[in-house]
Amino acid sequence: GAELDFVLAQDGLWLPIEVKYQKGRQPVPVSARHFQERYTQALPPLIITQEDIHVSSTGVFLPAPLLPLVDLSLDQYPQRGSKGSSSI
Repeated sequence: GAELDFVLAQDGLWLPIEVKYQKGRQPVPVSARHFQERYTQALPPLIITQEDIHVSSTGVFLPAPLLPLVDLSLDQYPQRGSKGSSSI
């Protein structure tokens, strides 16, 4: 089945990360959509791309070369869900 590449977890927040290193605009991967459906407390997924950069209601698309410039610490997000409500 479809699975995510990475999930960052901190204090009850989950950030799903999928790498789709391809040119052109990418859709949100099936694995990220399924994760969002199952774990509703998860943040919108981060999709690492080759050149596509945009933010939508379903995910954040970021070119890989910009990744070192992004703060991925989850303490900047408001709390979603309760700790321990579901486990991966």
